[in-house]
Amino acid sequence: HCRGFGRSPGAELGPWGRFAAEFGAGVHHRQRSAWALYKTGLSYGKGFQTGWGNGWLAVDAALEFRTHEAVYRKLDFTTGLSADRLLNPLLQIETSYTPDTSFYWRVRPSVMIRTNKGKTKWVLGPERTNARSKTGIRIAIWNEF
Repeated sequence: HCRGFGRSPGAELGPWGRFAAEFGAGVHHRQRSAWALYKTGLSYGKGFQTGWGNGWLAVDAALEFRTHEAVYRKLDFTTGLSADRLLNPLLQIETSYTPDTSFYWRVRPSVMIRTNKGKTKWVLGPERTNARSKTGIRIAIWNEF
């Protein structure tokens, strides 16, 4: 699906982390059909220190309303290291639930590969999904602005 969104800082809790709110609207499509999509969410993030370098944790909760389907309830977890080195580990767990369907989850253990300039990272790793009982490979690009 295609979506435009905005994220606004919320509560700053100092060493306990911070919250942000997200609002979005867009289009969800399946083959040649398309429907409106609206999303609202709340995110929590916190940095931490480890013996292997700086790390971070994010928890994202969202309600996603697709006008042709039920409301999706989503809860995602992401954690990783962000040390100043070429490779850093990353783990993402995505979950969602809609009434009258089974619970959905996806696990992505990955490695972040830092580029020369450090503002862009490649993310590479396997992906396992219960809903389709499939395993795949994920390749993504993360950019800092």
